[in-house]
Amino acid sequence: MYQATTATNRKRGLKAVAILSLLPMAFGLAGCSGSSSSDGTSKQEVEQGLVKLLDRSKGQLGLNDEQVKNISSCVAEKLDDKISEESKQKLAAGKDIMPDSPDHDAVFEASSSCAKEEVLKSK
Repeated sequence: MYQATTATNRKRGLKAVAILSLLPMAFGLAGCSGSSSSDGTSKQEVEQGLVKLLDRSKGQLGLNDEQVKNISSCVAEKLDDKISEESKQKLAAGKDIMPDSPDHDAVFEASSSCAKEEVLKSK
């Protein structure tokens, strides 16, 4: 029984590592410079765009629809007021953003953190 549990935990750990390493690339994200606007693109719009981006790769990442929704919601929440309005608009449209952008680190950290939370939650 111990060996079976260890093998299962090892598989989950490998899946978590794979998702964490691929998720930011699945977004192909980052952002462009500019200032955030409270009257601009909403969190919900960003979340919907992130769902579109993740939906394209969910099979490769081993994610189901609920996980895609949870990760997208989490990332949108973490990015609110942290990236430019231009980046928010691109994400809301489901478009990739160039990785050399000033918002890249914020998007990478948010997507990695949210993916990790979701994977650990499913254990």
